[in-house]
Amino acid sequence: MKKSFGPLILLLLSIACSYGQGIKYEKTLDDALALSAKNNKPVFVLVTMPRPGTQAGDISSINGFDAKDIVDFYNKKFNCYKVLREDVDGAKLVKDFHLTVFPSYLFLDAKGQILYKVGANALLARNYIDVANRALTTASSGKTLSYYEELDKGGSITADELKDYITMREDLDMYDNAKLADEYVNLLTVKAFDDYNTVLFIYKAGPYAFGKAYNLLVFTNKKMSDSVFKREPATVRGDIYSRIILNTRNEAIKTKNPTMASYAAQMASTSWGKNYREAAKGSLLNMMVYYKGINDTLRYFQQASTYYDNYFMNISADSAKKMQQKILEDSFNKSTAKFDEVMEHTPGSTTNVTRTLVGVHVTPGTQENLDVANKLNGGAYDFYTLGTHNPALLVKALLWCRRAIELQSNNPSYYDTMAHIMYRLNFYEEAVLNQNKAIELAANESKTEQEHLKDELAKMRARKL
Repeated sequence: MKKSFGPLILLLLSIACSYGQGIKYEKTLDDALALSAKNNKPVFVLVTMPRPGTQAGDISSINGFDAKDIVDFYNKKFNCYKVLREDVDGAKLVKDFHLTVFPSYLFLDAKGQILYKVGANALLARNYIDVANRALTTASSGKTLSYYEELDKGGSITADELKDYITMREDLDMYDNAKLADEYVNLLTVKAFDDYNTVLFIYKAGPYAFGKAYNLLVFTNKKMSDSVFKREPATVRGDIYSRIILNTRNEAIKTKNPTMASYAAQMASTSWGKNYREAAKGSLLNMMVYYKGINDTLRYFQQASTYYDNYFMNISADSAKKMQQKILEDSFNKSTAKFDEVMEHTPGSTTNVTRTLVGVHVTPGTQENLDVANKLNGGAYDFYTLGTHNPALLVKALLWCRRAIELQSNNPSYYDTMAHIMYRLNFYEEAVLNQNKAIELAANESKTEQEHLKDELAKMRARKL
């Protein structure tokens, strides 16, 4: 008797096709959030980046993430959405949730507030379940960011709850807690400032420089306040200074408050102690970023010209290499590096003053951005993007870019910057020459970046840039 395997084959094909679909991703984040409001499932968001040589829309399979048990678990427990870091929605997520490692795995509640996040190039298969369960545990506890936010808005939050709220935000790399710090100190007694851990907690919250919480720390018990900066390790002190400076300057930019900006600059100077050169440099940089943030280009160009000429143009190639090596190797400079990146970050932007190609996989805010060449190139590109047509300023930017190329001649973004400045100076042939060099050096970058460089070259040749 001849046996027919047709039905069995069809069944197996059906199962394979069903599994082959993998995780079900919604078209937009709004769709995932709307679905979450209906079915009460948290939202999982995968934020990734294309690998070199792939198209922008290609989100490749991540190691172990396509295992059947993981696919089934995520489809059952979450409404899912995936996005590229370079997309508009992806860039907003990067900014809002301070993402620095990709792929990033975000877990959100129905209101779009973060429950948990982790960034890793590759997780073990079981870890995908572990991180998901952490998010589910937070969601089921009810004590989420959304919960504390509602308490705070309603004015019914206690000191202990506010402390938990700030701590949860810090655990999720959300350090803009200066306003919460002011609220917290309002709920404390004077005696509370005699407790070292309380004082340390408020400092870590990043209070506004010379604001309510900061002044209470300094003037209520100065001895206890000073002890924090004597006892804590350099990394903790660096984090405290970074948060105070960034929160103060961001608020100054938001409110266009030059006095507040000067307070942030003063704090930047103080953080360097007796290193007067770095103190002056930090203060100048802070004001430079402030003027850029409020679109005061006249003062920005003045500050930036002094900053880059005085602190980077007179550094020899050997000194620049030693400086970069020291940054990479010296663990103490880890906090200093973070301080520098905080100094240069402008609110509302996902990039720092330093500039790299989209396809160069160096996340803004990492130590690799701290070398002299990148800073000079970043300053030069700022002058271009801020729209100056002043020949003196453009020539200055050209000199910075040329110096960056002398220090590091294989970076395509430097030649791209040089080409754009040359074009604005009406040196069209030189612009095309440098843009071709950028394209040549970008051979290993993403296809998206290569196409962008080629598009810019076409505009230069057509005189339509």
